[in-house]
Amino acid sequence: WMKVCFCSAWLWLITISLAPAMADMPIVTDGRAAAVILVGANAGPVAYEAAEEIARLVEKATGARLRIYPENEFSAADKEYAADAATKILVGETQTGRQMGIDISKLPDEGFIIKTSGKYLIIAGRDDKKSDAGWRYHRQPGHMRGTWHAVCVFLEDYLGVRWLWPG
Repeated sequence: WMKVCFCSAWLWLITISLAPAMADMPIVTDGRAAAVILVGANAGPVAYEAAEEIARLVEKATGARLRIYPENEFSAADKEYAADAATKILVGETQTGRQMGIDISKLPDEGFIIKTSGKYLIIAGRDDKKSDAGWRYHRQPGHMRGTWHAVCVFLEDYLGVRWLWPG
């Protein structure tokens, strides 16, 4: 089966809002990335795959590629992003998320959270830390993928992305 992604036509116009709480959190503005994706310093493959899925689909819809950084390597001095202006999309378990009171360990198996706080959009779930959890199309059965589920819900419910299968 081939997976086909259909992004709603309006998505390319993006300055996206989750709700009024995210009205001041642009992801893409005037065809340029206005957000960065940050993953935890010790993120596993599920968080990286989920971050890549966000970047891939936003680029497909808008032409703007969101950069993915390990949380501890993102510098507010990055020339492309003003320190206070960039929307930061935290994917998976991160130190910043923990400082904001997000405790992934208290979520049920494969549970997840999608939350905004200031200029942060937190998309995280309970994942296996195993390095053999597998990447796209090579997933091992029985591994927890909460962050992946959180990203899919975010993309579907807030950005209007749909995955369609032939038939």
